[in-house]
Amino acid sequence: MNGEDPDSLSPIYEGPIEVDDYALLKASAFLEGWATSSPISKGFFRAGLPLDSAVLLTIPNPQYKGRGAATLHDNAKGDEVNFRSPTWIGYREKPFEAMLKVKEDTEISKLVLSYLNDMGAYIMPPVYVEVYGKHDGQEWRLLNKKNLPVPSGYENKAIELVGIDIPKQKYEWIKVVAQN
Repeated sequence: MNGEDPDSLSPIYEGPIEVDDYALLKASAFLEGWATSSPISKGFFRAGLPLDSAVLLTIPNPQYKGRGAATLHDNAKGDEVNFRSPTWIGYREKPFEAMLKVKEDTEISKLVLSYLNDMGAYIMPPVYVEVYGKHDGQEWRLLNKKNLPVPSGYENKAIELVGIDIPKQKYEWIKVVAQN
């Protein structure tokens, strides 16, 4: 759970693992005299932000339209095996932009996004993610921008997670922009 691929010196799984916020768990199988398995990874985080609704501001690629804006708040997670499933939304020419209507009286301090990184299928991670917020009819305000590392070479297929801290308060709307 430290972000590194496991090796023969990594801790051995011995029971339940508690996840307070979000975590990317990576695992491999080791057996003396056998080749080590390729690492697998799985992201875990608390079920979604309490949303009333979501609106896509940019239209996804027709091949990867998921279930439209509902894909963002249905608590169904995509996996790394089937990127064409309706649990994923994909963008190519345009950045991902969406508005999320937050349920009333909900304080938010962090947004966690997941994305698929599958270079073999030309599915690349975003370059950066911006989070905006507004409340009580105010103008949009940039809450945080997180630049993501640009891959320097081929990476194994994996679901990646990015946590973005924002000032803890109540927001009526959250807007997310992920630049492809």
